[in-house]
Amino acid sequence: MFEKSVSKMKLNDLLKATNNFHKENIIGSGRTGTMYKALLEDGTALMVKRLQDSQRSEKEFLSEMATLGSVKHPNLLPLLGFCIASKERLVVYENMANGSLYNYLHSENEDKKPMEWTLRLKIGTRAAKGFAWLHHNCNPRILHRNISSKCIMLDAKFEPRISDFGLARLMNPIDTHLSTFVNGEFGDLGYVARDVYSFGIVLLELVTGEKPTHVSRAREDFRGNLVDWVAELSAKGQLHDAIDQSLLGKGVEKEVFQVLKVACNCVVEGPKERPTMFEVYQLLRAIGEQYQFTAEDEVTLPIDGGDADFIEELIVAREGIQSS
Repeated sequence: MFEKSVSKMKLNDLLKATNNFHKENIIGSGRTGTMYKALLEDGTALMVKRLQDSQRSEKEFLSEMATLGSVKHPNLLPLLGFCIASKERLVVYENMANGSLYNYLHSENEDKKPMEWTLRLKIGTRAAKGFAWLHHNCNPRILHRNISSKCIMLDAKFEPRISDFGLARLMNPIDTHLSTFVNGEFGDLGYVARDVYSFGIVLLELVTGEKPTHVSRAREDFRGNLVDWVAELSAKGQLHDAIDQSLLGKGVEKEVFQVLKVACNCVVEGPKERPTMFEVYQLLRAIGEQYQFTAEDEVTLPIDGGDADFIEELIVAREGIQSS
């Protein structure tokens, strides 16, 4: 409804809308840039991503444009426009009223109530649906390579919208021949399995309520991250202790523990042991079946000849890559 006006905006318009990119307007940050809330003169709320000024910023900017400009899905962040001026590279999106999942889940506002379990499961399931679509149904396939709770934005209805595609890579089936996929860059660095690993950390955040790099409930001398902490509890047979205390005693412990097990499978050390994003989505969908979070537009595993070859390549690649 306002895409036309946004497409004509200039740098001065965005500077004014973000109060000159004031720190008080920051609503999230990631490896490729900082997200700001923006308010136009007519009262329209937007989000503006300011890419970091680096040697890689141009490549990341073009990747973001190529990805969000060519694919559409209900769980991807809608792209409205962009601005190129001098060294500035700005990307304009629809406003996400509830910010990023990271900021909402880990809010330091003591008056804010903990997120209810059904909402956490809804966000996890629908985010998994978006990533599974990118990996398995999008043409060309897309590896995100920068998955975190900071790149999952939440709209006014808490629908998750995937953002931050500055590091994304397109996987054209024509180019993903077996030799290239296994022995080349994709296979060597394990981007496919790394996406799954990174999403596993998001699931751990949803279940534990803890941050990826700082665990508030860990013992005082603990120096690891969230994955290390959960692995330590699992080794001691105390995995249940990882669950967010606010979720206990509400009749949902079985579902929570099931999601915790899915998360643990995503972050196992051996990449070939991790599930695919399609499998992760199907597992989460089954756990929350009674809530009917994903009744339509389901992700399907391609079965035609060309895609079948691609799936086989994915499996082979997962077997040939190193741990994250």
